[in-house]
Amino acid sequence: MWTLGAVCIFFAMTKPDVAAPAPELLAVSFASPQNGWVAGNGVIFSTNDGGKHWSRQYSGRARLSALDFVDSRNGWAAGMDPISGTGVLLGTSDGGAHWTKLTDTPHPLRSLSFADPQDGIGISGGSLARLAIGEWGETPFIGGKIAITHDGGHSWTLLDTPQSADTTCYGDALHAWTGNQASVQRTVDGGKTWHHVLAAQVDPYRTWAARVSCSGPDAAWVAFETTDPIVAQSGRPFVLYRTTDGGATWQPVLENAGAAAAYRLVSAPAASLMALGPFGVAGQNDALLLGFRPTDIVQGSGVSAQTTADGGTAWQALNAIGGLSVMGAIAISVVDPQHVWVAGSSAHGSHLYATADGGHSWTEQFPR
Repeated sequence: MWTLGAVCIFFAMTKPDVAAPAPELLAVSFASPQNGWVAGNGVIFSTNDGGKHWSRQYSGRARLSALDFVDSRNGWAAGMDPISGTGVLLGTSDGGAHWTKLTDTPHPLRSLSFADPQDGIGISGGSLARLAIGEWGETPFIGGKIAITHDGGHSWTLLDTPQSADTTCYGDALHAWTGNQASVQRTVDGGKTWHHVLAAQVDPYRTWAARVSCSGPDAAWVAFETTDPIVAQSGRPFVLYRTTDGGATWQPVLENAGAAAAYRLVSAPAASLMALGPFGVAGQNDALLLGFRPTDIVQGSGVSAQTTADGGTAWQALNAIGGLSVMGAIAISVVDPQHVWVAGSSAHGSHLYATADGGHSWTEQFPR
């Protein structure tokens, strides 16, 4: 957006002022359809009207890549100090009017999931998976450690068991899930003990990365994506599973062509996505997945999505979100089946998109 500059008394006209470009946005969290926050490279913004207007709450040097709010007042933002290389964790109990530095961590917390204002879980450390040169799509993190807090993030305990974790989330203060490569573990005592609940029927000789999303103490969705080279015309294999009984039984509810061609033991509805991005869930039956179709790569049409409202029995392909790139980091916040926010980037900078109709149409918003 351009604004007309003022004319100097020496008859020299200033150049039009250009609105400052949006900072890099890396995380988004909405506590309700009205109250939400986005964070990124040195910034946190908030809205209380669904994204029509935004206000800056934090400016600093921290690169904030994880964000979680349990309600309209209590939230946390985690990332890294780019100068020292150490982790940064900020917290608020007044909706972000004041952000307090809670603790320094040797390894950045790269994910956050709080059950209530006191109990939280995250992944500390880890590394980006190694993908083949020229591959596209979001690169997953693998091989971190589970970190747990019971005092609102002021202190954290790194768990020795499980030894390694790619992803984790709280269903409530006692029930949490974690995924590592192609398996899932669950705790029912707040992280004191863990037990295996799923070993996916996928190729054990490939390297996998897991992404899990909780929708209550007994319900969870987990996606397994291989980090090996993609299959020509089929994409990087991924499989999505769902449980509603605490992990006693799991149902594969989506797979792409790469997985269908390689792993006959898995039978699930076919995805239109060649590679998987982040996904979010709203209860046991509703989920929205982001990813990439062949046309997204060839035509540069953005990031595509698929959604289900019946627990994965049927899926609907949605239009692409055109302003996002398949090469940048993407974050998603699903409030309910209708209200979803997606933050990402393109060659022209960072963008934030919102939908109020379950992803059928998207509107760009402008945190400044």
